[in-house]
Amino acid sequence: MNKRSGKVGVSWHTQAGRWHARYVIDGRRVTLGFFDTLKDAIAARVAAEIKYAYAPPLELSCPGDLTRAMLKQELRYSPEEGLFVRRIARGSEPVGAIAGCINEKGYWLIGLGGFEFRAHRLAYLYMAGWMPVEVDHKDHVRDNNRWDNLRPATRAINCQNQSRSKVNTSGVTGVEWASWARKWRAQVQKDGRMIHLGYFDKFEDAVAARKDADIKYGFHPNHGATP
Repeated sequence: MNKRSGKVGVSWHTQAGRWHARYVIDGRRVTLGFFDTLKDAIAARVAAEIKYAYAPPLELSCPGDLTRAMLKQELRYSPEEGLFVRRIARGSEPVGAIAGCINEKGYWLIGLGGFEFRAHRLAYLYMAGWMPVEVDHKDHVRDNNRWDNLRPATRAINCQNQSRSKVNTSGVTGVEWASWARKWRAQVQKDGRMIHLGYFDKFEDAVAARKDADIKYGFHPNHGATP
């Protein structure tokens, strides 16, 4: 809001010596005209707001202030595609544009009210009305935010559905060749504690021991898979 005029998009133009009204359309600033009176400049701005369905900026004091109603006013979510589309033009993203972008870690980020949110958390707020502590991507693909690929989680649950480590050489999470014993070793990490499952002559037996442990300790079926 302009302090002198008391109205967004209306300001005193010193060079022209008149009131200046303007509006942003599809990311482009458009001049609505210069006016002798503040009243006429405000009237021009209000007329543009009505014409272009203006919505005031969304302002949040903290991320937790975002509500489901606010989110649905700003964005439209497609559960089948896992994408958010702008309902209101914001910044360089016009109405109808896919909101946000992918960050360096592979997560889809969307800006709202001065904060950045991960799209998978917004999907839960949009569909279920709340944000879990964490949201797990079942297939391990971080930018696949289709509704059927998401589930509420905690840090512990997320750790039970992770991609196979790049340093793993056996092809199975928790199974490695123990050269000192000349056997296959199976192990599983639960609640930060490594549990030894045994040494095995056959690779298949070590894999079977690890699979049994996955079931016992509640690991997701996709745990250890590659995205």
